[in-house]
Amino acid sequence: MLSDIVDPDIVGKEADFEYAGVEGSAELIGWKIVFFRKNGSSAVHAISLSDIETEDEINLCNFILRKIGFPLDFHSELRDIYSELGTALSKEKVLADCDTYCFQPSQSCRILIDISDETIKGIQIICDPEIIDNMLN
Repeated sequence: MLSDIVDPDIVGKEADFEYAGVEGSAELIGWKIVFFRKNGSSAVHAISLSDIETEDEINLCNFILRKIGFPLDFHSELRDIYSELGTALSKEKVLADCDTYCFQPSQSCRILIDISDETIKGIQIICDPEIIDNMLN
């Protein structure tokens, strides 16, 4: 979990947390960094790093991504993303200045990357078919 990666003193815990309609618990830093696990499981099923804007937030998220072995970081360019994850399943304009790219490197893993002005603003890593299905519906 998140408290195994960063200083546990900055990590909040929510025993009752819902992610895409799935009940579970979460460790989080504010609402920008969330590690979610389903009820009854010790595995992390979703990681959300959202609205990352300041250099301190970027550095913390890049540290977390390195620790979990994710091949990209918040300084990655779009060509690096495509090189690592392949062709995007979809690209949606979420806000006027932000596009969300959806990748599915395996049947049980979906990665959403928010990009604004050629800069990554958020990454979601979802490794659970139920959560993926709920996000599609």
